Amino acid sequence: MKTRTLLPLFALVAYLCVASAALAADVTLAWDPNPSTGVTGYKMYYKAGSSSTPFDGTGAVEGNSPVILGDTLTTTLTGL
Repeated sequence: MKTRTLLPLFALVAYLCVASAALAADVTLAWDPNPSTGVTGYKMYYKAGSSSTPFDGTGAVEGNSPVILGDTLTTTLTGL
């Protein structure tokens, strides 16, 4: 009897694990340097699942939007 009671619970846990993994995404971006001499660094604004402003995203491993990138020309946002 206990096995039958736990089976739906195991199915729910398995579903949530698969659903969570399916929803997570990594995004890698690269760009050319800005030709302006006054540029000292970059910030990455994001909002997962939306292209509308404001880009006030949360949930990336790298932090909430905006992510301070410094003078790098590539970045990967993980866990979106």
